[in-house]
Amino acid sequence: AEARAWATVNKQSGGGERKGGSGQQKSATAKAAARKSSARRAVASKHGVPRPDQPLESMTKAELLNRARTRHIAGRSSMRKQQLIDALRKAT
Repeated sequence: AEARAWATVNKQSGGGERKGGSGQQKSATAKAAARKSSARRAVASKHGVPRPDQPLESMTKAELLNRARTRHIAGRSSMRKQQLIDALRKAT
């Protein structure tokens, strides 16, 4: 019981110390680059990256707002989705 208590206090399991993950080590610069890339993808998806070949009806409101922003459509922030679609069609 004493050995078990000591192992618990020192965070040791019966199987020894195991490392998690895939076992491959990444350098600090590689980790930073991966984080930066991941963050950029997350921000892009959050703000809705416009796809030129996609029909307006299948776009999200965020994507429509982003497209309206690039075309400088006035009053876009208070528009509903269908109003954004109509305004974008008029601007084209």
